[in-house]
Amino acid sequence: MHDFTPSVTIVIPSYNGKEHLALLLPSLQRLDYPPENLEIVVVDDCSQDGTGEWIQKHWSSFVRYTCNEKNVGFAGTCNAGARCAQGEWVIFLNNDTHVDSYFVKGFMEVVNPSENIVAGAGKILDWQGQKIDFVKGTHNIFGKGFNMYAGEEYEKENWNVPYRLPFACGGAMIIKRDIFLEVGGFDEDYFIIFEDVDLGWRLSLQGYQTHFCPRSITYHRLHSYLKTVNLQKKVYLHEKNALMTIIKNYDEENYKKIIPVAFMLLGGVAHANTLEGKYFSRGDYYTQSPPSYSFFDKFRKYVKQLFHPRFDYYTDLSRTGYGALRVFPYLLEMWPLLMKKRTAVQKNRRVKDEDILPLFEDHYTPWLYSKNYLGFWDFQSFQQFLARCRDLL
Repeated sequence: MHDFTPSVTIVIPSYNGKEHLALLLPSLQRLDYPPENLEIVVVDDCSQDGTGEWIQKHWSSFVRYTCNEKNVGFAGTCNAGARCAQGEWVIFLNNDTHVDSYFVKGFMEVVNPSENIVAGAGKILDWQGQKIDFVKGTHNIFGKGFNMYAGEEYEKENWNVPYRLPFACGGAMIIKRDIFLEVGGFDEDYFIIFEDVDLGWRLSLQGYQTHFCPRSITYHRLHSYLKTVNLQKKVYLHEKNALMTIIKNYDEENYKKIIPVAFMLLGGVAHANTLEGKYFSRGDYYTQSPPSYSFFDKFRKYVKQLFHPRFDYYTDLSRTGYGALRVFPYLLEMWPLLMKKRTAVQKNRRVKDEDILPLFEDHYTPWLYSKNYLGFWDFQSFQQFLARCRDLL
């Protein structure tokens, strides 16, 4: 470990988060870090709760406020903050948090550009500091990220040693600003979810490292924003973003082996959830008039035959199944752009897959964001399916 105090910008992406900022900002005033080397930037993602006016009235001397022209999600909001940041290092911090006074110094005693440690993950606990939110992350071969040990009781005598990670949780992380911009920042097409997994993977491919910073402690309200996102959109973002991650980042050999299986799994999830019994009308997802269903209309007959002879996607597709099924037309439309992104990632690659894969400790662990994820696939059958994937890597 080492101790230094370079210039740092704390970027706080915020959407309708005034009530959270009222608790976070006072904790940032108590930071044990030279104030002349510290900048606080709140990037407002088009909030409607008066965040801007409130900051200008109460926090203008402490916080620099900027607002996006349109709602771009977590990834785009963080990128906007990094672009306008003046610090040599950028810390991304969720607005529904408060921090320990050693928060910034805890990062600085671990990161070390001379050893290619250019990013760090903070220790994230629940609001009371009693349970773990993030101390270690990994993901399976299909790009689905895990917060390992999340929800377990936090014991102070544990989790006190730095170690390498495949990615840092975007809710409390640090990265050298020039390198963040050099690798392209967060992929803004993710909007939110797994953008940090993708960034960590791209950093690793270019020879950079991310390490756990045990003395940088954040207390988190645990996904206060994601709790407001409905199930269909949440499933859609999970599935879409995980697929985008593996499409971009695997080398050619692994790409050819993994991608077909990933698409088969996505189709299986949609299929399995057509009949789980939680039906909805298409109006449940949209609060305004629904968008064009031209893609589904063209393939409706095929989809009905593929999934079930009596299947009607307007009424019989569960929320989970609909979220998964929506990924297919998106990827078809975005495929040329995805291939451009993949080409750019592979062009900048300096490290082989075989040197990165050991960081993925749970290659074949199923990732279940709800008990209904598998639908009529029983858990044992799904584990057997994943077992057959063990020869892929």
